[in-house]
Amino acid sequence: MYDLVYENLKLDDNFPFAFFRTSDRQSFLHYHDCLELNIVEEGCGCYLINGKRYDIKKGDIFVINNKEPHMAVHDKDFYLSVIVFDIKLLWRNKGISEYLTPFFARKEEFSHKIVINNKNYHEMVKVFNKIYIEYSDRDNGWELAVESLLMYLLTLIYRAYNDMEELDENSSEFQKIYSMIRVVLEYIGNNFREDITLDLLAKQVSLSPHYLCRCFKKVTGRTTFAYIEQMRVQYSCYLLKTTDKSIMEIALSSGFNSVNYFNRVFKKNINMTPKQYRRQKR
Repeated sequence: MYDLVYENLKLDDNFPFAFFRTSDRQSFLHYHDCLELNIVEEGCGCYLINGKRYDIKKGDIFVINNKEPHMAVHDKDFYLSVIVFDIKLLWRNKGISEYLTPFFARKEEFSHKIVINNKNYHEMVKVFNKIYIEYSDRDNGWELAVESLLMYLLTLIYRAYNDMEELDENSSEFQKIYSMIRVVLEYIGNNFREDITLDLLAKQVSLSPHYLCRCFKKVTGRTTFAYIEQMRVQYSCYLLKTTDKSIMEIALSSGFNSVNYFNRVFKKNINMTPKQYRRQKR
């Protein structure tokens, strides 16, 4: 039995995406708020993902959502290329919901692994490499290039699973939920500095508060209030870096009703106090 650990991945607030290569040996199951795609560059072993076990060999591609406990069990000389991204990176693209179905709308026999004999496989590997180059070089416009390539990679993955008939035929239900949650996220984005209640959010999409909570967590991997807190903290970081406002002024401007609460939430999310953050960034 392995321990289960929540991994708080710190992605850039403005472009929540990362590409890294790792050979670290994992000793515990972990999960995080990000969607993950990875490819085995070298080595072999096994992957444990959400209660399923997969043999690993060089070239295997894995698709993991933002709620699934996972770990790679392997010997030495193992090398993994990993893409992680927050789902909010794609909110602005209205056509993306269908291509997120491999992460969320799956049949029971769904396999997290895409192997080399899939007809889309070699094109996926090319796109993986192009993303790595853009992310590493960071030439002008690299964010747009990475986002476009990620969209293409998701399209290829969607086609692969659609051909394998491993996607839930009722994926329209997920798309319906996704569309409703988009409305809620847009409302939060425009009003996070104001007092937001669950009833108010539920009214935006004519749902019961309880059902909204279930749908929101299913799509984002977070509760509504955890998401709102994160938005407020991100905005407060911007004010701490760019203004000379007091901590109290920033707390109130960011939607927090007390400095003590602001300090507690900020430290939980950033792992330092607002004062420490300001000193570091200045």
